[in-house]
Amino acid sequence: MAVVRDVTDLRRSERLRRELVANVSHELRTPLTSIKGFVETLLAGALRDEDNSRRFLEIIEAETNRLTKLVDDLLELSRLESKGVTFRMQPVDLGELCAQVAARHQPRAEAAGVRLEWQAEPGVVATADPDRVEQVLTNLLDNALKFTPEGGRIRVSVRQEAQEAVVVVEDTGRGIPPDDLPHVFERFYRADRSRTRSSGGSGLGLAIAKHLVEMQGGRISATSTPGHGSVFAFWLPSAREPVPAPSEPSTGSQDPRTA
Repeated sequence: MAVVRDVTDLRRSERLRRELVANVSHELRTPLTSIKGFVETLLAGALRDEDNSRRFLEIIEAETNRLTKLVDDLLELSRLESKGVTFRMQPVDLGELCAQVAARHQPRAEAAGVRLEWQAEPGVVATADPDRVEQVLTNLLDNALKFTPEGGRIRVSVRQEAQEAVVVVEDTGRGIPPDDLPHVFERFYRADRSRTRSSGGSGLGLAIAKHLVEMQGGRISATSTPGHGSVFAFWLPSAREPVPAPSEPSTGSQDPRTA
């Protein structure tokens, strides 16, 4: 039985390796092909047209930024999977941290016509690495903003559940089909292949978030109702020594339609 199991594991590892190589090759080739095409067009004489040359250069810049993001995410995921990341575990006030991250995303939400809200129960403190929790929430908010249409809403909430601290990101986007839901934390998996590339995603943000949460002793989940939005939540161990809590819950929001 042990030999059969070893062979099965080897075959699975080889299949995953082939899939990763194929995905990385495809993700790199797409922006490189675009950059090459526009450079060739510029060299062929489009530089003489100032308006076209500027537009082409802006596209090249965007594709270059996308490549940089992809390479950075690949390196980050590789470090996480090889346990090459150091975590600075300490008590973290999740309400305060989430308010800061949400506020930084407010200008982007306003530009997209999306209402971004956040609310936290007082005194919710987790044992975690604040920089890594910020990275997880940033990835979840980036994902929500990509798929929430104009006039939609994103809500970030923080609460205590028994011995765990919980952060929830809800959106009113198109939702995730039931067949895709079990795969959303896989590398390069796209429930909506027609939109993710155009929105600039690497297809690795949710996979990175899952690794970061689990390596801090937590767990992460996704639920969705197609046509009614998605809910991403992650749980982290509560801190033994909570920091002083504010007297009122921390809240914030801004409606771009009335700002």
